[in-house]
Amino acid sequence: MNTTSADGRAEAGAEVGAEQSPITALSSLIVWVTWIWAVIFVPIETYLSWIHHPFFSEYVVNVLGVGIALWGAHSLRKARPYAPGLLATGWGWTTAVFWRGTNLRYWDAAHGQPLYFGHAELWLGPTFTIIAGGVLSGSLVLLLRHKTATVSVRSEDPAAR
Repeated sequence: MNTTSADGRAEAGAEVGAEQSPITALSSLIVWVTWIWAVIFVPIETYLSWIHHPFFSEYVVNVLGVGIALWGAHSLRKARPYAPGLLATGWGWTTAVFWRGTNLRYWDAAHGQPLYFGHAELWLGPTFTIIAGGVLSGSLVLLLRHKTATVSVRSEDPAAR
């Protein structure tokens, strides 16, 4: 018999099914993508920020979203109740940074400004923005499902009334 604690997590000794639930699979995918994103994005952003644009404030803004998402991924693995919110915040921040960057690249191209990697940036920018937006969407699903599960557990608990 499956049992859950008041916070919605499976209790020790609870029966575990052979298949993952869609939410568990989604959370695993988001954690995996978050770590891969950080491993690829942060070194590239570090290199490009310090070589081409030595502006510390831009670097911090770009990497901070990834840091928040990593905090969320780590918290999700530790089953912290605030983890879905951190993931959604980190990926929302990252998506906004990429949206802004994509718009700047198209503005530069429209005004004859050179792009460091040529017209490939006009394809890469939107592609990375779409990827970040997709992970943001998955993070929001986790957040909304977590809130629904928390509300339903509390409404079933007579001590919470």
